[in-house]
Amino acid sequence: EWVVDKLCNKWGGGASYRIDNGEHPHEAQYLKLDCSKARSRLNWSPRWGLERALESIVEWMIAYKNKHDLRDVCYKQIDSYLKSA
Repeated sequence: EWVVDKLCNKWGGGASYRIDNGEHPHEAQYLKLDCSKARSRLNWSPRWGLERALESIVEWMIAYKNKHDLRDVCYKQIDSYLKSA
């Protein structure tokens, strides 16, 4: 839920969501991606943190909604990713 909160804040314009309290299939209480094996075995670490990744998602979605050149948006995001350390 906190990821959705962050996405709404980054989207702006009063973006919101609601939680459906109806019946749902069982899911684990806590889901997370674990990159510890990649860190230890490959000496890998992500270049972007969650905040930057969410900003890129919102940037892309807004560009899509506004019918911008998505190829250009993708190239700029890839360039930004490759230049980050």
